[in-house]
Amino acid sequence: MEDKLSILTSKNIPDSWLKLYPNLVPIIHVVRDLVENHLRLHWLPNSIQTPTTKKDFQEIYSRLASILNYIFDDLSEASVIFTIFKSDSKGFENSEIELYIKELVGISRLEIMEEINLGKQSLLNDYYDDDPKDPILVKFAISAEKIKSTHLSRIIKYVSTDTLTNILFIKPNCSTIVTIYDGGFDIILPTYDQKKLLANQYRDWLPKPGMPYSIEE
Repeated sequence: MEDKLSILTSKNIPDSWLKLYPNLVPIIHVVRDLVENHLRLHWLPNSIQTPTTKKDFQEIYSRLASILNYIFDDLSEASVIFTIFKSDSKGFENSEIELYIKELVGISRLEIMEEINLGKQSLLNDYYDDDPKDPILVKFAISAEKIKSTHLSRIIKYVSTDTLTNILFIKPNCSTIVTIYDGGFDIILPTYDQKKLLANQYRDWLPKPGMPYSIEE
């Protein structure tokens, strides 16, 4: 990922991320292949990707809550980082983003970072760039209130329909980052030993052998 390092500052990248990965924009489906100690867990049994029943959504919530509590211990200090791509957004002004997140998730207090122009990133073209002539513009918004169960449930709902993408959970002074995608969780840990420990704790949720990001025995 050919980042323009001069654009990555505390004005446009959350401090908690910047301290860990100062040279990388927090877009997980790219970052996970550039850092060490990435672990993937699936959000439904048998690696089912699409939830269709109330029971499925309850299972996903249970798994997400378990992971967040296991890693962060006390969620009162954890934050959600929302990623808003201009190509996917109905409005890119801060007030429009605030209203959008409030309507979807129920979080009303946000810190919205300055816009980042990622230019033309070939690794992102298939994901967030509808017009090959346009640069990729993004803003990050960080929750400024305690994460509640209703917030998690709504995040799951809208991630499952690709309405929300690249959602991160992060906590100051914690070096582990949890993300949710439509199928599971991508987790970046600070050491290989911690990755092994987490993989053992949730071994039944690991991708099956041969699937992307599986851990081969």
